[in-house]
Amino acid sequence: MQTSSARPGVTTNIRTGDGMRAIERWATLATATAVIAYGVTRRSAGGTCLAFGATPLVYRGLVGQWPAFPNARSSRGDTRVALAGKRGIHVRESIRLEKPLNEIFRFWRRLENFPRFMSHLANVTDLGNGRSHWVAKGPANLELEWDAEIINEVENKVIG
Repeated sequence: MQTSSARPGVTTNIRTGDGMRAIERWATLATATAVIAYGVTRRSAGGTCLAFGATPLVYRGLVGQWPAFPNARSSRGDTRVALAGKRGIHVRESIRLEKPLNEIFRFWRRLENFPRFMSHLANVTDLGNGRSHWVAKGPANLELEWDAEIINEVENKVIG
């Protein structure tokens, strides 16, 4: 989006391509510069790491978007595309269950059942629309939480 300035024939770019405003870009650059300066003045390994860690902020301030890294999954892309083909984890295992397929699938599809047989899981909450919130027990009584989404489901066949 562009708007006219006080001078005729001059336009000012209000937003960049990814929706980042000019003031956000300047604030990001100023913050990155301050962090890099602070890191460099520490004259230590930690300060150097801090300064290097702020370089993506400089890039974002200059370009208006986060740097793209090779083989990095885009947050804007479809997960199905990112995990297609030979990417992702393919698990092949089999066991024999003496129950009807639809009953087994129904049990497995209720994600709240997982803590019953996965001891590291504290809680799984179904949020609806294929989304769920997971809480796992980690070392030193730490809890790890994340949200997940089912992107591939074929009744009585596949959940992924």
